[in-house]
Amino acid sequence: MAKLTSGRGGYALFKRLRRAARHGIDGWAAGRSPVPGPLTAAALRIPFEKDTVDGYIAALDSLVRAAGTRIYVDTSFLVWLTALGIDARTEFVNWLRVVAPGRVHVPVWSAHEYLRHHVNDLHGKKLKGIESGLNDLAKNTFKELRPYIDTTFSGDSRSASEIIAATRSALIDVKRIAGLAAQWKKQHYERNAEAVIGLINEFGLDSPPLLDWMGDIQHLGQARYDGRIPPGFQDRNKTATENEGSNSFGDLVFWKEVLHHAKQWRASGVLIISNDGKNDWVIGGQDQPEFDQELKAAANWLPPIPRPQPMLEYEARAAAGVKDLMLVDRRYLAIYLRRTGSPSERFFGGAIDVTIPSPGKEDRANQKRTRDEAIGKAPSRKPERSGDAGPKHLPVDDGSNVADNPLALRLALSGSAAEANDIAGPLLAEMLAANAEGRALESFLTRETLLQWDGRAAAWFACALGSRSIAGNQLASTYTTDLLGVFDRLPPKTATNLYLGLLAAVYVDDAQLRTVPRAPWLMQLLALQGQPRAKVAIEAFRRVVADWPGRPVYLPDPDRPILSVRPLLEKSVVSAPRLAGLQIAGIGVIVEAQEEVDLRLANRFPDASTVVLGDVVKDACNALGIPFVQVEAHEALERIVSFGETVGIAAEADLENDMENKE
Repeated sequence: MAKLTSGRGGYALFKRLRRAARHGIDGWAAGRSPVPGPLTAAALRIPFEKDTVDGYIAALDSLVRAAGTRIYVDTSFLVWLTALGIDARTEFVNWLRVVAPGRVHVPVWSAHEYLRHHVNDLHGKKLKGIESGLNDLAKNTFKELRPYIDTTFSGDSRSASEIIAATRSALIDVKRIAGLAAQWKKQHYERNAEAVIGLINEFGLDSPPLLDWMGDIQHLGQARYDGRIPPGFQDRNKTATENEGSNSFGDLVFWKEVLHHAKQWRASGVLIISNDGKNDWVIGGQDQPEFDQELKAAANWLPPIPRPQPMLEYEARAAAGVKDLMLVDRRYLAIYLRRTGSPSERFFGGAIDVTIPSPGKEDRANQKRTRDEAIGKAPSRKPERSGDAGPKHLPVDDGSNVADNPLALRLALSGSAAEANDIAGPLLAEMLAANAEGRALESFLTRETLLQWDGRAAAWFACALGSRSIAGNQLASTYTTDLLGVFDRLPPKTATNLYLGLLAAVYVDDAQLRTVPRAPWLMQLLALQGQPRAKVAIEAFRRVVADWPGRPVYLPDPDRPILSVRPLLEKSVVSAPRLAGLQIAGIGVIVEAQEEVDLRLANRFPDASTVVLGDVVKDACNALGIPFVQVEAHEALERIVSFGETVGIAAEADLENDMENKE
């Protein structure tokens, strides 16, 4: 089992808790942020309008993307995140890195509580109970049910002996599932816990005066709880056990820590990611929202939209100057990721309480699928309308004309630059038509469609779709992110040609290479570099463009090399070391005199005179198309640095000159 208090990751967490005991508010704030000015006047607002899912998602998207928003992750979400498979968790982490670099935080109290659950084997005990319950269910159900099923039933063509055998088989499968629950801790817990601990150590807040609050937290909490002032009053009756305290004030400490940090950084918005749905966080008595057909098909149940308790909003404004406060749990976060086009197929499946269909419906679907496969017929589909939902199945076989050998891929890359393609052009036009919004990608990439394609059609389709996305077509962006999200489920040779087309869309500009590639889904594309299908496409692409003019800051590489980082820091007697320059992989990405105002750090990190160097590196990587996950773990990335008014990310001309000088 991974130990939080041993090893590099666990030791970092332990040091943060120890630093919290040493430093007060003044020590924590020194060198971090200017002393905040007067706070915004606050008023208690009691909402009466009914939230809709679409309205909530739109507000959440606006808050997440705002530069002044800080995102905080609580223990309940971290514990749940530990249970997720690696693909689902990676989707969530990639989204955080792309949409809010430098603005995501794990409070010390969240880390402390996670450590407690880790040591107490929360997941192991939970799974032990599930294993025991399933085994008891299987054993006792068959024993009790056996006399009643020794007969036939109208509407069921099976004999009594067949029904008994089927019942026994189903209950044996239940025991097999119980066995999986028992194996999970041994096979997966250590890796999953280490991954979440890594996130805690990466995003953890540094030295809030948390332990200074312990002296009066009981009196403060009791006074607040008596007045039912959120958060935490629902925990007021928690009692201590023989081995640990009651933690009845845990939510209050977490909340104080969030407000303290938000005030220090003058956050205009706060988003709390939490699975705690008690009415000392969210408004009680709210109705379940109306869903569209997609959610009705996927979810057994959804809680009310997690609207913050009004006193929380009041206190956030009055105590920290926070204008906008939102809460999101795993279910609504999954809906948000899907609706905004972020790769989230696995996360959605893990987060949503997926509907289990009735036996009759599932039997009919299986029978139809078996019959269609037997006669070589693709599943028939009625024309879909916006909001239509139901099982979607991607084809698994390549068309006979699709190849992935070097010559075929060279021809496909050449064909991707054509103005039109008679095979794939009509499909693209149909996908981007006004009435196509809401239709699933799978409704277009059918078996019949892909059987007509050759490599040129696939590469052209992806290049044209990606190019329209880069030009600002939102529907094209949605379908491109969906395409990358199901990349590993596509027919292999077709997937390689599609990836090749997306490479052309991002990196090629009129037979030369772009210095700075830009696409909403670029990091999603680069995240697939190591996959075998992408590797074949990347190697073919690199061979073709080896002698082309131009040079990207980073060209996709299936080996995903580690990129060196070299900061140029100047000593300062009045503040943190001054950042004067920065190289990634030998290319200067930060310049001291940036004329373009939008690229200056003073505008990218407003109201801050110092910043964590790692946040600057992340920002530069996102701006220049460099995968931050490949940047070396340099110790300097954790340093606090200052910067002058004109220091900024290198413009395209600066990069071109820099690369020319090195050739």
